[in-house]
Amino acid sequence: MVQTISLLSMLGGCSACDVKTGRIPVVPLCLFGIFGTVFSFLSAPKSGWNLLAGAGVGLFLLVLALLSKESIGKGDALLFAVTGVFLGGAENLTLLILSSLLSAAGAGVTLLRGKGHRARLPFVPFVFAAYLLLLLLRAETDGGK
Repeated sequence: MVQTISLLSMLGGCSACDVKTGRIPVVPLCLFGIFGTVFSFLSAPKSGWNLLAGAGVGLFLLVLALLSKESIGKGDALLFAVTGVFLGGAENLTLLILSSLLSAAGAGVTLLRGKGHRARLPFVPFVFAAYLLLLLLRAETDGGK
């Protein structure tokens, strides 16, 4: 429950900043990352390797950001490193894929509405929506037990 509330708070706040300013606040994100690391080790639901794999998704995105001259933002990469500490490797990769699919759908709607192919679409709100969707799917599968 602490993990869920923490991630919802972080993603909600980062979404608001991304929409308003086009930037993701680094210091609060780093603080959430430290909290998530400590929390994950104390609550011990994940192995250290799983936490590293989760953060590795963010590291992979950071490499892509550097190679693409920040077509993918470094803030997005840091965000996924932090979510990975909370979620672990497989769930963080699922979050990235689902976020990307939702973002692609949002881009399609933007194009259809005639907003142009250079319109700026903040990515973090799609990450937030994807996490909410994952929570709903998890509740559905857990509710059947």
